[in-house]
Amino acid sequence: MICANPSCRKKFTPKYQGQSVCSFECRMEKQRKDRIREKAKNTVKFAKPFTKPPLVGKLRQYQDTIYGKLKARWWKEPENQVCVCREELGCCKPGDPLVVHHTAGRENWLLLYTPLWKPICTKAHRKISDDSSWGLARGYNVLRANRPRITITDIQPICDKYGVELKISS
Repeated sequence: MICANPSCRKKFTPKYQGQSVCSFECRMEKQRKDRIREKAKNTVKFAKPFTKPPLVGKLRQYQDTIYGKLKARWWKEPENQVCVCREELGCCKPGDPLVVHHTAGRENWLLLYTPLWKPICTKAHRKISDDSSWGLARGYNVLRANRPRITITDIQPICDKYGVELKISS
């Protein structure tokens, strides 16, 4: 009889009925290969789709929608129609496009805290961004260590003032 182990295939004389391999080592190797073959037969391989984590979390997405509404209503106020650096820098004319400058940054709830927003033209914004010490000296920037700790309770009155509904509980 020939050994049933595919890697051996020696001729041998069986010592008992049903013996299909020549030695104990061949029997163990055949069982191992049979298990691997059976396992491979029973497993269904699905290609897992790769999903990237979202770049923006759900809270920030909600804050961005509130920010868009607040900013649209904030621009309508007359004091926000003129660049705050115009007299100092002589940088723009009335009617030039303005941007919102966030004096303390836009992290977390600071994004929605309108008392720290300033309307400025793009030239002034570049000056403030490029020369941060100049901006700090004139009050256009706030040091990271001096930033106020803003929570949702500070944002609620602002949203009420501008008529924007805030649906997040603290």
